[in-house]
Amino acid sequence: MKSAQKLLLVATCVTSVSAAQTAEAQIGVARSFEQLQSTLKPGATLDVTDITGHHITGNMADLSSSSITLIVEGMRLELAKSEVKRVTQTHNRLLVGAIVGAASGAGAGLIFAAWECALEQSYCPGHSLFKGASLALAGGAFGTAIGAGVGFSKHTHRLVYAAPTKSSATVTVSPLLTGEHTGVAVSIRF
Repeated sequence: MKSAQKLLLVATCVTSVSAAQTAEAQIGVARSFEQLQSTLKPGATLDVTDITGHHITGNMADLSSSSITLIVEGMRLELAKSEVKRVTQTHNRLLVGAIVGAASGAGAGLIFAAWECALEQSYCPGHSLFKGASLALAGGAFGTAIGAGVGFSKHTHRLVYAAPTKSSATVTVSPLLTGEHTGVAVSIRF
């Protein structure tokens, strides 16, 4: 293997891995099941935390405004909205990794082809199109494989629902008037 081919291999690996790891999207967190319905689709892998702190992992079967139904180890489990504290969606980034890896690898192949022609101190007459296309194709294929592997291994856990919190703290302010003193009485309860 020529040193130039080794360089292409290393460049493709580095660009595919680094680009696949940074390609993620962020969305807001739903505060109601109605908002959550527009985010999740049946079959989504979810981790549900109930109000006692217990984690339940399964695939979503159904979601209504009052409950969520999961398939856990082949059994249907329905949780009322009042029992759910938070919902996290889990998935891998296989497709994104493959796309980013293909683009990175093809780009590295084209850059390498241009660099190799420059090293030969010619414009690669008659061979430039073939050389550029073949290196872009090879780099793209290799980058796709690397990116898909990175995407498959990278599981993301995205918070999609958090139950609204209810504050139990109260503050009471009362005037305090006596014959000799004037003031305010403050009471804070948690």
